[in-house]
Amino acid sequence: MKRGVLRDRKLAVLAAASVVVRIAFIFTHRIDSDEPQHLHVAWAWSRGLVQYRDVFDNHFPLLHLLFAPLMGVMPESSAVFVIARFAMLPIALACSYFVYRIAEPLIGERKAAIAAIVFSVMPPWLPKSVEFRNDTLWIFFWLAMLALLARRDYFWSGVAAALCLLASVKALPLFLAMACGAAPALGRRDSRDRLAMLSAAESGRRSTVRVAFGFAIPLLVTALFFAAYGALDDMLYATLFFNASLPVHAARRIGGAVAFAAVAPLAFRRANVAVWYGLVMLCFWPSLSPRDFLPLVPLAAIALASTRIPAIALFVVMAAASVWCLEPGDHSRQQFVDAAVKLTTPNEYVFDLKGNAVFRRRPIRSIYDIVGRALFRNDGAPAQIVARRCCVAIDDMSHIPPATRAFLNQNFVDIGPLRVCGSVARDGAFTIAIPQTYAVVARDPARVTIDGMPYRGPRFLAAGRHTLAAAEPVTVIWWRAVKGKR
Repeated sequence: MKRGVLRDRKLAVLAAASVVVRIAFIFTHRIDSDEPQHLHVAWAWSRGLVQYRDVFDNHFPLLHLLFAPLMGVMPESSAVFVIARFAMLPIALACSYFVYRIAEPLIGERKAAIAAIVFSVMPPWLPKSVEFRNDTLWIFFWLAMLALLARRDYFWSGVAAALCLLASVKALPLFLAMACGAAPALGRRDSRDRLAMLSAAESGRRSTVRVAFGFAIPLLVTALFFAAYGALDDMLYATLFFNASLPVHAARRIGGAVAFAAVAPLAFRRANVAVWYGLVMLCFWPSLSPRDFLPLVPLAAIALASTRIPAIALFVVMAAASVWCLEPGDHSRQQFVDAAVKLTTPNEYVFDLKGNAVFRRRPIRSIYDIVGRALFRNDGAPAQIVARRCCVAIDDMSHIPPATRAFLNQNFVDIGPLRVCGSVARDGAFTIAIPQTYAVVARDPARVTIDGMPYRGPRFLAAGRHTLAAAEPVTVIWWRAVKGKR
């Protein structure tokens, strides 16, 4: 921003307040289920694993590749969530700067600064942009692309567009909306000046070629990179075909297509990018959430800043709306990470939904997000849990497929923030599913007999049925859960 704006005390105070609010959100906003998933994939890169080939993920890879070096030096604890959120802070602040650069030629220097500040605290941008997720990177490169286009830096705007796509697949409907919004303007050239039309067409072709060239380079490099690691096919499936497999009722698909066919011709001449994007998403996007509409937030901020509403009023209202959207955390995700790390070594496996343990590999390839829960109801997870001697699992929840859920409930014991393999002895017997070393939890373990042998400490038990004699209820669990340390 220019010096005149920076010397405006009111705007400087609001800008500082926006940063304070953002930092408060970093500490208080709940950990979203996508955050450990993204961190887990970035950690996998830092361990020499290849996304899609070795670790399944349904997002494009830019966020994980950028933050893999940070995950390589990250302490194995729940502090990773706050540290990663602070690492995203410069990207979120840069988004506000790009809003200023885009708005300045449209509404003037001061109002552009107001737009940037108001944008920084608007919902759903503020709560979503403090999270460690690819959406912030998606918006960053989209705004960078717009700022570069305004400067007629076509090659680098193409590069930014490609990076926008490599951050999130939601760039595709966004680009479609931009094309639909720009088409009427291109068709309204003054036909009376043929020479001017020819010159403009030639200039347009050259700029289009530069954009296309810049767009192609990052995509080609990425494709060659994953092809070299034998993961290109896996990448295409995970990021495109897997996400497209989300079960959607036929009425929703048909209704969306009919609605688009009916509204699009009416909107073609007058609709802007915001209208087109909303129309495309509402008609075709299979699963909608507030973060899917993040591109509309900077546009709304610019529109609000161009009005006569005082800057402080805009700031207070938008910040209050974001606070209303604040979801305080219950710390269960942090507790699970710390407990899993405490009980396991880096080479051991932890069963979770989609990388909740962050620093440990999963024994299965399937993830149980909204798509995975529909596709992988019988994914053979119990056999893989046994084969990999996985002794730690997430708490019971409905997101786990039925057969896997039944297996875990039968062969794992709840010990607080997680479960470990084990069994409760009933009628003088118990069953072990995972061959491991087990310990006895009882008031007097010395009086317990397993398979006819007195219990004298943790022992290896093979899979199958075992007999137990004791004068009290006994639980047999993985020995490390009793010891408390790996």
